[in-house]
Amino acid sequence: MLRTRRFAPRGAAEKLDLQPPKGTRDFYPEDMRLRNWLFGQWKDIARLYGFEEYDAPVLENEALYVRKAGEEVTQQLYNFEDKGERRVALRPEMTPSLARMVLAKGKLADDPRDADAVKPYVRPTYKPEEIPPDMYTLGALVFSLLGVTMGYKFCAWAGTTFALAAFLNKRRHDADSSQIVSGVLFAVSGLAVVFMNGYHGEKARAFERQGSVKVDL
Repeated sequence: MLRTRRFAPRGAAEKLDLQPPKGTRDFYPEDMRLRNWLFGQWKDIARLYGFEEYDAPVLENEALYVRKAGEEVTQQLYNFEDKGERRVALRPEMTPSLARMVLAKGKLADDPRDADAVKPYVRPTYKPEEIPPDMYTLGALVFSLLGVTMGYKFCAWAGTTFALAAFLNKRRHDADSSQIVSGVLFAVSGLAVVFMNGYHGEKARAFERQGSVKVDL
C-alpha cells in the first residue's frame, strides 16, 4: 500500500508573531527622535564635565562574569557556545567590560591621575574660636532659659528639641561640645522646672479643695 504525505496549504501555516522578543522593544521614528534627543542631552552635559565616551562589544567572554559573580551567574545570562567552541554571553552590564578594557590597555600614558598619590582623607580640625556659633544650640539656650525663668512648658519642650537637633547636627558639622552640653543641661533643667511647678500646683489646688470643704454638723 502506498503511503501518501499530506501537505498543509500555505494559508494554514503558523501565524507569525509580530511582537519583538520578550525583554526587547521596537523604536519607531517618533520614539527614536525622543531617544536621540534625550541621549544627546546626557552626552552634552557629560562632555561639559570632562567625561569621554567609550564602547565595548555586545558579546563578552562568559568567564568575565563568572569571575565577578560566580558560577551561578551563568543561569541568569543569555550565553551560548560559538562556532569556535568559546563560551560567550550577551553583555548584561558595562562595568565588567570597562574593567577588562582598562586591564587590557594598562595605565594610560596621557592619564594625569596617579594611583600612588591617593591617600586616606583626614578630616580637618578647627579650634573652638574658629567654629561659628551653632544656631540650634543658641535656640536651645534661649528657649530653655525662658522655660526655667518663666515656667512655660512650650519653651521647655522647644529648648529640648533644639538641643536634640544640635546634638544630631554635630555628627555632620564641627561644633563646640561645651555649647551643646550647656544647651542640653538647660533644656533638661527647663523640663524639670516645668514639671515640678505642675506637680506642686496640683498639690496646692488639691489642698485648697480639701480646705474649702464645709462640714455640716
